[in-house]
Amino acid sequence: MNQFISGVREGFSHYYIPTKLHVRATFRNLISFEAFRAICLLVALATVPMVFLIQFTPSSATPFEAPAATVATLKVKPFYTPTETNCPQLDDKKTTPHLISIPGASIKNNCLETIGIDSDGVLGDPQDIWNNIGYWLNPPAVYVKPNISIFTCHTSFNPERAAICDGLTRLAVSDTVIIELNSGQKLTYAVQDIKTTAKDQVDMNEFVSPIEFGRKSLSIMTCTGQYDTQTGDASHRLSIRAVLIN
Repeated sequence: MNQFISGVREGFSHYYIPTKLHVRATFRNLISFEAFRAICLLVALATVPMVFLIQFTPSSATPFEAPAATVATLKVKPFYTPTETNCPQLDDKKTTPHLISIPGASIKNNCLETIGIDSDGVLGDPQDIWNNIGYWLNPPAVYVKPNISIFTCHTSFNPERAAICDGLTRLAVSDTVIIELNSGQKLTYAVQDIKTTAKDQVDMNEFVSPIEFGRKSLSIMTCTGQYDTQTGDASHRLSIRAVLIN
């Protein structure tokens, strides 16, 4: 081994090595066959880590990207689009509500329709449930307290069609409801109470009462929750109660 080391030192001190072929020839002239085989083994062992690093060192080239999976397009229920139409007045009184706007629910100058209760005491819906809001005009005093206006409207459970009151779930306390009277005067109400209740637990006495005694209020009710195709009804009711601010 000492002979091999001294031979290598002498070879590198007396010869210029320009190519790999020259290196092999020079080594064979300087060392024995056993020494040559030993140096080859050392070179091979030193090369293995280099190959490993070359193969596993991250490359600056763009990595392979698998093609994106095809995603099915889901139908999204459209938002209700306000419709400005020529709405007939419900009567000739200047103080009767004519149009309704609820900016936070995308309702703008929509028509009001007269509603009432049926023989079972159930408050009805407007005929045009998609675009109009029902207003209980001249309700019997036995049902409704003074200084309160009652409205109902439709929420759509059809994934391909929107209804006027779909956006009521987006309302928050202090949002406004604007009622335009036959006279053109606009009354602005501020939402003070939002409540979701199971349909058989709705407190109708609260719903038809003003929020504050002696102060004008309004209440709006619509369906929400889960829709039962067997009964044709929703599981809950959403009530919005607001008080007049100007």
